[in-house]
Amino acid sequence: MARDQRRLAAIVSGDVAGYSRLMGRDESGTLAALKAHRRELIDPKIAEYDGRIVKTTGDGLLLEFPSVVDAVRCSVEVQRGMAERNESVAADTRLAFRIGINVGDIIIDGDDIFGDGVNVAARLQELAEPGGICVSATVREQTHGKIDAGFVDNGDQRVKNIAQPIRVFSMDLKSTATSGSITPAGFPTARLWRKHGLYFLVSVATLALVAGVTVFILNRGVDSGVRGRADGSLPLRGTQPPAMSVAVLPFDTAGASVADDHLAETLRSDVAMGIARGMRSGKVVSDGLVAGYKNKAVDARSAGRDLNVRYLITGDIRSAGERTVVNVQLVETFGGTQVWTDRLELPQHRDLSDEATLVSSLALRLRGAITQAERRRAKSTAGSPDASAMDLVLQADVLLFNSEGQSYREARRLYDEAIRMDPGLTAALIGRAWTFDHEIWNDPRADAERLAQEFDRDSVRAVELDPKDALSWSMRETALAWLGRRDAAKQANAMARQLDPMSTMLLSDAAWETLLDGEPDKGIAFLEQARAIDPNVGLSIAWTTCFLEVYRANYSIAAPSCEKTVLLYPGWWLEYAFLTAALAQSNNAQKAAQSKAALLKLKPDFSIRGYSPILMRLSADPEYRHFTEERLLAGLRKAGVPE
Repeated sequence: MARDQRRLAAIVSGDVAGYSRLMGRDESGTLAALKAHRRELIDPKIAEYDGRIVKTTGDGLLLEFPSVVDAVRCSVEVQRGMAERNESVAADTRLAFRIGINVGDIIIDGDDIFGDGVNVAARLQELAEPGGICVSATVREQTHGKIDAGFVDNGDQRVKNIAQPIRVFSMDLKSTATSGSITPAGFPTARLWRKHGLYFLVSVATLALVAGVTVFILNRGVDSGVRGRADGSLPLRGTQPPAMSVAVLPFDTAGASVADDHLAETLRSDVAMGIARGMRSGKVVSDGLVAGYKNKAVDARSAGRDLNVRYLITGDIRSAGERTVVNVQLVETFGGTQVWTDRLELPQHRDLSDEATLVSSLALRLRGAITQAERRRAKSTAGSPDASAMDLVLQADVLLFNSEGQSYREARRLYDEAIRMDPGLTAALIGRAWTFDHEIWNDPRADAERLAQEFDRDSVRAVELDPKDALSWSMRETALAWLGRRDAAKQANAMARQLDPMSTMLLSDAAWETLLDGEPDKGIAFLEQARAIDPNVGLSIAWTTCFLEVYRANYSIAAPSCEKTVLLYPGWWLEYAFLTAALAQSNNAQKAAQSKAALLKLKPDFSIRGYSPILMRLSADPEYRHFTEERLLAGLRKAGVPE
């Protein structure tokens, strides 16, 4: 029986108090108000604090955060924001959320989560007052001194379906106790607020005025600076939008049902969050700034100037018989040119898992489309004195991932130059680290120990610069693998997947880890999860399927995946080695000979003796080494690859 996938997480459960009553009184008004609160306040706060929307119901949200401090800060700011938004709303029509927060062990099932950690959060939510937050004792302990709010000890509480009593704390949202102090139930904090609140509000108003004037001035400066030159060419660096910048505009739903209208808003918000999660070096415009484009004709050039972005994501949702069709476009803003498009479908009668899969798949494809578009743009401007540090990174990426042979050396030079321009640019550190990985694979005579140490140094620095960047943790995983630190490598992969659960690359890496542990059969579950997100089977899935099935001795299954890999990534010799072994082991001598010829053309100095030590360095597990010898290397020998 497969072992459950588990991890520790901060879980937030929220719902609208009295939602059924409010819907019964004014269905359309309540739904419109809820959507506005989510669009303008709640979803932006979740994205700001790196939360993940696990699922939504009509009146509720289940969220997951990698940090309990971020989970509580996000919840506090949402409740305080809701209180401000409700000030001018009649008491009997207000939407007030109840929130419960817990830290606990969760079971992962695709994009969904289960377990006692989730159940406790739901019970805490039920104990919260409208507009309030209840947390477990563990949450209170881990946020002590880090939250701008106090706690009220409500004692042990028995709740439904939880065997042991829960120690419950409600949060005093009007308190700004930075010590995270505990207030006994009934302490008159409201009197303190009434006494000092005026001074607080005056201070906030003054700060808001200053901030507003500053933002206005900056926006005027940006708007006046990003307009293209008269000849239509790109403006100089410093006046053009940042590299990897994008805005996800509201999806058009003309004539759609209420359900499709809700899908459009959820899709736009969650896709924006998914892109931001996986593109830490990029810029995704906040929900509030794009809200004004809803149901309006959009000129890409004008919107690009106003939002200061290189790309817009637009889309529409239409009903077509028993299906809901989602059309999405990626448009570059300088020329208004559509650079990518996709069409996805959902059943009319769908559940939350259908929508979650759509969001994951779409965000993943858009991330890839934006990256490829930016690499093409950067490649076309190679050598320009106006190139930014991120432009240099993108140019180096083209060399590293789309070329062959010794291109990693030139790529490293560009990454080094980018780091000199911007020492804090994580993407440059990540790219440079991968050049060490390429050098180890490409040069059997290289000092692998020294390169692994340099790889390790850059990976540590990248994680320090941005501990919430999944790609930094992925790089850390590979560095630790080269150092032979198997357990630490698997922990790094788990951290990366926690930060970016929709990444098929990270799931494929998890499958690769099972191979290095000598248990390739366990990798199939990770690949199935990846295929559920990306049914089109991109490079990382095809690549890992190729390797995994060779090690599982399923050569007839391995060969097609290896063939797809060399089509997607024709400049890398390693896939040809696995393809050659798979074809030879499945007794397809003719194709094996063709694959061997391609391998030796790409890497004329390839030999089994020169290559096998690199493979063996990755893991000392005896089963892994046995599979390497009997399935991969034996296949290469069978194909006549030089010893």
